[in-house]
Amino acid sequence: MLINVCPCYLTNLKITGQSNKTVILPLTESRKTLFINAVTFLSLVLLVEFLLFLGLVFPSSIPSFLLSPYRLYYQSSDRNIIQVTPCAQYDSGLFYMLKPGTCFFENREFNVENRINMAGLRDDDASLQNPSVVVLGDSYAMGWGVNQDEAFPQLLEETIEKPVLNAGISSFGTARAVKLFNRLNLSDVRAIIFQYHANDFEENETFIKHDYKLPIRSKETYDSLCKNINEREDYYPLKHLYGLTKAVSRKLLNKPPKVISDVTSAQAFFEVINHLKINRDSVQILVFKVDDYDRINDSFALTIDSLSNTPTYSGWNIKTIKLEGVLLQDDYFVLDDHINAQGHLKIAQKLAQSLKPISD
Repeated sequence: MLINVCPCYLTNLKITGQSNKTVILPLTESRKTLFINAVTFLSLVLLVEFLLFLGLVFPSSIPSFLLSPYRLYYQSSDRNIIQVTPCAQYDSGLFYMLKPGTCFFENREFNVENRINMAGLRDDDASLQNPSVVVLGDSYAMGWGVNQDEAFPQLLEETIEKPVLNAGISSFGTARAVKLFNRLNLSDVRAIIFQYHANDFEENETFIKHDYKLPIRSKETYDSLCKNINEREDYYPLKHLYGLTKAVSRKLLNKPPKVISDVTSAQAFFEVINHLKINRDSVQILVFKVDDYDRINDSFALTIDSLSNTPTYSGWNIKTIKLEGVLLQDDYFVLDDHINAQGHLKIAQKLAQSLKPISD
């Protein structure tokens, strides 16, 4: 006798007879329960994945208690990075620069046009001709996520009615900002604005340790970085649930980052700007630090003020801008850790007040 029995339905049923036949045996109660539980679990997993997707599409709907893990996942695994998009290109002296022309940069909360001048900056070519003010910094100064005319360097130019060059480039620390400024050869500048971020210290420290020279990685490294980051855009089943779980686990298991004191950061900042090719007597330096909305404080600015009054760091016409209590949560995107158009307007107004002698 030849009997074909589906293995999924095996029971202790006694079979008699000689005919060839396929026997479909009924599910036992335990197997029914197992099947129902498996379907229920899969349905819940798919539901969670869908809800995570909805939160990314509609960030304002995210409950406050889930905002932190959402931001962690978005920033580590979901968002596009402008320096590895078609908006950028490799640069042997600075690792990368923006590519002259027009391009669009898109993320969950914005889609903005970038008009890049011949020097690879998010500004027009006219601003390269003897600007009175130059803004140096990273993505905050560049205007990540806001329209070009909403970024604080452009708003500042309208307010003081003097030419302002936006030389902010995403991910640049103070060392590359100084190197970029020296490359531009802006001899008539009257004020330089440094937008500082805590991430600047690592680059500044590297610059100092390498005898005031910044090691630049190869084009092959840049191309590989572009490829790896851009592959994050491809969707696969349960990508959001997996990515969120991975990001939260990494946050919990990894050691907290080393805390760098404001004194150490400020001292490194002064060492780096010593390499600016300017006449210190005729150029005013403005410094402000920007960070996530829940980490905005004036400690770094106050440390710069204190050091600038000591013999070691005197000789600079330096002034700091305080943003504690100025930038609030509503001045930032929900998922993205960058300031929105409202935040840029507040910074432009604070800077304009400090630059009043230049604008008069």
